[in-house]
Amino acid sequence: MNIGQESGIKNLLIIGHTNVGKSTLCNVLCDANYFEENDYTAKKTKNFQKKDFIWKETKYRVIEIGVSLNDKKDLYNKLGEVIYSMPEGISQVLFLIDERFMAVEISTFKSFEKEILNSDITEYTTIVRTKFGNFKIEKKRDEDKDQVIYESEAIAKVVKLCKGPIYVNNPPINITIEDDDDKERVENNKRTRARSRNILLNHLETACQEKYYKLTTWDELYNKIASVKSNGTGDIAEEVERSLKSEKKDEKTQQTTRQKSRKNQKDQQWFDEKYSNEEVINIVGRKRLNLAGSLKIEDFKNLKNISLKKLKIANLEINNCPQLNIINMSELAKLTSLSVTGCSKLIVLNCSLNELTSLEVSGYHQLNNILDLSTFTKLTNLYVRNYSNLTTLDFSSIEKLISLKISGCLQLTNINNLFKSSKLESLSVIDCPKLTTLSYSTNGLTSLEIIGCKQLKKISNLSNVPKLTSLTLIDCPNITKLDCSSTEKLTELEASDLIELKCLNTSIKTLSVNLCPGIKILDCSNNDKLINLDISNCTELEFLDCSTSKLTSLGINNCKFLLKEYEQNGTKSNRFKYPPDLKIIEKRIMKNLIIVGRIGGGKSTLFNILTESEDFEESGRSISVIKNFQKKDFEWHGKSFSVVDTIGVGDTQLFA
Repeated sequence: MNIGQESGIKNLLIIGHTNVGKSTLCNVLCDANYFEENDYTAKKTKNFQKKDFIWKETKYRVIEIGVSLNDKKDLYNKLGEVIYSMPEGISQVLFLIDERFMAVEISTFKSFEKEILNSDITEYTTIVRTKFGNFKIEKKRDEDKDQVIYESEAIAKVVKLCKGPIYVNNPPINITIEDDDDKERVENNKRTRARSRNILLNHLETACQEKYYKLTTWDELYNKIASVKSNGTGDIAEEVERSLKSEKKDEKTQQTTRQKSRKNQKDQQWFDEKYSNEEVINIVGRKRLNLAGSLKIEDFKNLKNISLKKLKIANLEINNCPQLNIINMSELAKLTSLSVTGCSKLIVLNCSLNELTSLEVSGYHQLNNILDLSTFTKLTNLYVRNYSNLTTLDFSSIEKLISLKISGCLQLTNINNLFKSSKLESLSVIDCPKLTTLSYSTNGLTSLEIIGCKQLKKISNLSNVPKLTSLTLIDCPNITKLDCSSTEKLTELEASDLIELKCLNTSIKTLSVNLCPGIKILDCSNNDKLINLDISNCTELEFLDCSTSKLTSLGINNCKFLLKEYEQNGTKSNRFKYPPDLKIIEKRIMKNLIIVGRIGGGKSTLFNILTESEDFEESGRSISVIKNFQKKDFEWHGKSFSVVDTIGVGDTQLFA
């Protein structure tokens, strides 16, 4: 909740033309005589009036404003005051009309709807018909409503969009009393106003939703207005006007986007109906046929050959076309994103697409063994998956690449000239068992993931990637030594099969080396961020340096060599260095807990609750990005527990 907001308050905004009875209705709602009621035709109320009242233990705030069609600055000032007085937002707008819905009411409403707020406000608006003497008689109310609706289409539309009309009558009580007739008239008017109040409040009790109406920039405007009032400098009207113009511009952009989306849906429907059963698709763009936006060719079971030319499509997806042999694409000047997946019989992929920035290719078994990337000079995102015959990828022409994902390319042996892609930030290579070397020297790399590359013997020195924050090296058995000491920004590390690991000088908070049961040397010194270290599965560990870390406890009961060193030395061992306050646990009886469940089922969240920590990353993703399990020990009621968060049950592929 922002500063100034009150929980549960109902904010009522009263608007309407001059002399419609706004102040009178406010007094009726508040059961007070706070708002000045004026019988003059031209009422001279400056700015706005507000008052709080309580009904049935709920707090209400009433604000009255007059909507001027001409004075925009006054209008913006009033809206600024409304926002400042209602930081929570608007619960309900009461739009007042009297007698018949005349042109002035229509103009006032449209000004209110379009100039001040937007069309969404109608959901929070109730029309209140004032000065209706027969407000207690249902038949009279229905007759008036029918007459109002049939007045014009514009009136009918306004009434249909809003709640109501609610019929009330608020006769005056500020009458000069000169005799008993005047006294009786005042008392009768008070009773009539009380009935009107009950009608309004009973309606508001159900109409006022739990949520509030706000402009997108409401909270931002509130803070700016509060600053203007606090500092005494600045112009509220200018701030409101600037914000409204920006909001309307955004709304116009969104409207254009929605229109394009609707057109694209129609184009897609027409395309599917016309071509879904064809064997050959040959389309050349022309005035009468000019597909634009996005196009999806999916599950076309008979399609064998497709040729697309001179179309304005920006995004193209070709998916699951099992008979497709040939794809020819040329002169698609607007195409920036291309995805071709699940076309196992594809033999020819000809595409001269100089503007392409995103490319995904997957599921090729007969395509040639080299993917020619030379024409894709503007490519920023590339994903190559399950490309059976692919042996070589050459990146000499791709200098703008930001993200590269390669998965399931069983014959891939060479990734050449990746250093040319100097802007690369994310690199993932998974299940490429014949890849032997991987060279990357990109200063911008922040995420590196290498999994299941059985023949990989060497990766680039990590000193070449000083911005690296996340590193995964799993199931690459030929890489047994890893030195991360030059990556000071590294916060996440997962590794397996290592014999020696140096991760000193990093920013890792939690480190588990349980997938390295044969590790002998572990150096994680000079890391004041390290708070959790798990070596419980490292039976061969001979050297451990965790000095200058923030570890408070460490279990070494399965590390026979460390136990030996620790027990033989009354002081610190040369082969086991640790912080002076570290609680070393040599032997203990553990209660082991294993957490299993589907991906997204809340395993990591439950882990954090059990251990009273935030060590396990809680992810909102539907697909887990954690291949390694995580583990932590904790104490409860004098007993020791060890809890393990396993990988999710089901599909654990990083890229579906």
